[in-house]
Amino acid sequence: MKSPPGYFEASRAEQVFTEFKELALKYWQARPTETQYDIERSKPVRAESPESAALRERIMLLFSEAASHARALRVDIYGTSYPPPGVGGPVIPVNFLVSVIDQHMGHTHVTEQEILDVINRCLGAARGAERAALVRRLVPLYWIIDLPALIVQIPFLILRAAGLPPSIEEHFAAQMIKVVLTIALLAALSYLGLEKAIPHAASLLGGK
Repeated sequence: MKSPPGYFEASRAEQVFTEFKELALKYWQARPTETQYDIERSKPVRAESPESAALRERIMLLFSEAASHARALRVDIYGTSYPPPGVGGPVIPVNFLVSVIDQHMGHTHVTEQEILDVINRCLGAARGAERAALVRRLVPLYWIIDLPALIVQIPFLILRAAGLPPSIEEHFAAQMIKVVLTIALLAALSYLGLEKAIPHAASLLGGK
C-alpha cells in the first residue's frame, strides 16, 4: 500500500482542491440558465457563456492533478448511478469532479451539493494529511523511521522521474529489491543500537 502523502504533497493537494472548489462555484454562477438537449448523448446540456467557457477550461486543466491527489489521499470521487427500475439500462459510474461541468453523467441529475461534499472531503483529507506530515517532520523519533523509508524509495522515484509508471513498484523484482534494502537498513539500525525503532521501520518499509 502506498505511504501517506508527505507535507509538500499534502499542502499542494490542499491548494488544488481549494482552487477547484472556487472554480466550481464561479462556473455554476457564470453558466447560463438555458438548457439544450443533446440528441447524440440523449441528455440535456447547459449552454456556455464566454466567462463560463473560460472557467470550464481552467477546471478541466486542473482535473487530472485533482484526481491524482484524491487517489493519493484515498478519497473516493466516484458514485454509482442506477437506472430507473421500470426502464432498465446500464449502471453508470459517476465522477463527481467531472460532474462540476457535467451534472447529467448518470441517469439522474447530480446536485451541486453532492459535488461540493466530495470536494470538501478531499479538502479535509488534504488538511489532515498536511497536519500529520508536519508532526512527522517536527518529532525526531519519526526521522528514524522516515529516513530509511525514503532511502528505499529513492531508486523507484528515479525510475518514475525517467518516465516509468508508478506500478513499477508492484512488480516482483521491485519487491525483492525493497526486501534486500530493508534488511540492510534494519541491520544498520540494529548495529547502531536502535532496535526499538525496528518494528516501526519494518511496518513502514513494508508498506503497511
